Amino acid sequence: MVREAKEEIGLTPLRFRKVAEHLEQGTTYHLFLVSEWQGGDPVLLGDEHTAMQWVTPGEAEALGDMGHPQWCSIFSEAQEQSLLGDMC
Repeated sequence: MVREAKEEIGLTPLRFRKVAEHLEQGTTYHLFLVSEWQGGDPVLLGDEHTAMQWVTPGEAEALGDMGHPQWCSIFSEAQEQSLLGDMC
């Protein structure tokens, strides 16, 4: 995850935790929340993504276009289980 963040948005996560995993057709998707990072503001690097924005977990839950349709329900479930703790 740290390597991916550096490659995709130019940031180094310092404090983070895995919130969820979702297995679909042999691929495991991982969802992390990052609460501390190094590198300033994120910048989209490369051409794999078309947009990026910072959102709270509650705001993320309301987004319908998260790259994978399962993420919105995972955010909702995580909030209900208090997995997000002080990040909410």
